[in-house]
Amino acid sequence: MSGREMTRKYRERLNSDPKRREAILAERLRKYQQRKAEGKLCAFDIKSVSKKKKEHLRNIWKESKKRCRTREEALNAILDTTPQSPESILVEPVVEPEHSPEEPVVEPEYAPEEPVGVAEEPGPSLRPVVPRNVGNVRSTPKATPTKWKNHSKRMKGKVARLLRENEMLKKRIEIEERKSTKFRKQLHRLTLKKAQTQFRQRAHKPKEKRNVTAKRQEVESFLTRDENSRLQARKKDTVGRVTKIQRRILTKSLRDIYVDYCKDPGRLQSMSYRQFVRYRPFYITEAKTTDGNTSACYQHENMRLLVDRMAQRSIIPTRSLSTLLRTITCSPDNKACMDRTCTECCFEEIQYGEHNPLDPARWEQWSKEEVLVTRCTRIG
Repeated sequence: MSGREMTRKYRERLNSDPKRREAILAERLRKYQQRKAEGKLCAFDIKSVSKKKKEHLRNIWKESKKRCRTREEALNAILDTTPQSPESILVEPVVEPEHSPEEPVVEPEYAPEEPVGVAEEPGPSLRPVVPRNVGNVRSTPKATPTKWKNHSKRMKGKVARLLRENEMLKKRIEIEERKSTKFRKQLHRLTLKKAQTQFRQRAHKPKEKRNVTAKRQEVESFLTRDENSRLQARKKDTVGRVTKIQRRILTKSLRDIYVDYCKDPGRLQSMSYRQFVRYRPFYITEAKTTDGNTSACYQHENMRLLVDRMAQRSIIPTRSLSTLLRTITCSPDNKACMDRTCTECCFEEIQYGEHNPLDPARWEQWSKEEVLVTRCTRIG
């Protein structure tokens, strides 16, 4: 049983019981009033829109109502095919034509038979309309329902024509759908063929050589900076089997160093964190528990402490010594620039931010201490 039949049977059972139907309608009305009181029914208010929008909506409503009225009139004209009743047909009185006394009165050749046994009432004589004009007598056409019959025939003809056009349009739509399905399949085959061709080309295409050397050199130069790693001073702190290289210890974690690398303005290569870790040199390692004895230049450490304090007070933009050196030198790798003998950058100075020169600042500094070391000799 289809859903439509089930709905029809349900409505028949509902309409057969008036009390139950009234109870259901009352419950629906109560729920509607409740939703309306709670404000869940958002009714459209034309007062809340602009004047231009009002005119646009009203024009749309007028056109819609006009179309609806036209459809109703056409439907009523099609359905109302009954002719008018004889009582509604008005029989026009025959008016005697005016003629001069000199002209003879001409009687019409056709005269219908009058009913026998019916008395004529006084008043104007009513006669059926004469079908043709005879002499000077003017006749009116006979009132019949031919007009309504012709109208219904025309409307039926229009409906039949529209139905034929509808069938033709359906056939055309089916033809176009078949064509579109055919073209869609062709497009799918061509797209699949193109994708397979591209896949084969990529599979058989020789792999391009990656610029691994440049990335490795850049990562090595960044990690060997004094701000990122420190050189071990002991003789045992070397790595390598064939060539011994002094080991360097990272000052921060690799994740933090990678963040600094991404923010570095002099960075030429872009890479992910995994690539950065993979290109790390083998002699730059994490700090160990046995790496207690470390040495560093106290002048460099004092400079680092001073730069940290100045960056904390927003006098300079960065804490990185390498970045500061790039602002006053052509290249930190150039010895002439670092010795301040380069003719292009020897007069460059660090650009300080806005600060109060009279405001005192404190920072820590390393100092040297002279210690007398005596060698103990073993007796015996």
